[in-house]
Formats: sequence, structure tokens, C-alpha cells
Amino acid sequence: MKIEVTSQEQKSFKEIVDVYALTFLPDTRTFCVPLCIGDNSLQTIKCPIPVGPDKLHLQWNKAFIEFEHHSDAIIFCAWLKEAEAKAQQGYRTTWG
Repeated sequence: MKIEVTSQEQKSFKEIVDVYALTFLPDTRTFCVPLCIGDNSLQTIKCPIPVGPDKLHLQWNKAFIEFEHHSDAIIFCAWLKEAEAKAQQGYRTTWG
């Protein structure tokens, strides 16, 4: 899934991050990446950023996410990359 992250504060900023999957929980305005370790596939990695996006558009294999502040967009991109690396490591440990 390709995630395009932008910022209202710095219009020229655009970063695309590839992840296996990304979920948005509207009640808490939180993003999650699924995490599977061993035979436990019900875990998630929750985004620690306390600020939700200003704009969010999810499609089948794409997401467009815009934050108001450039610093939030940068932190979100870093979290996405870290969460995806952990998720991929978890997939390598699955049983079966």
C-alpha cells in the first residue's frame, strides 16, 4: 500500500511510504499497522502522534494523508517506516 503524506504548512513536502497495511480508527483518530509475531496475528502497532490528520483519503491500495504541521508529517513518516520494519520482521517469524 502506498501512503502519500503531505503538509499544509509546507506545500512542497510530499513523501511516499510503502506499507503492507494501514488502518485508521476514526473514534480515536489513530493509525495502526498490523503486527504478526509467531502465531499471534492480532497485534497492532499504534501511532504515537497525538495529532490526527487534517485530510485523509483511503483507497484500495493507496492512502493520501495531510497534516497541518510539517513536523507532524515528518514524525508520521518516520513512524510508518519503523512500524513497517517491525511488521515485516514479525511476518518473518510466523509459524506455518
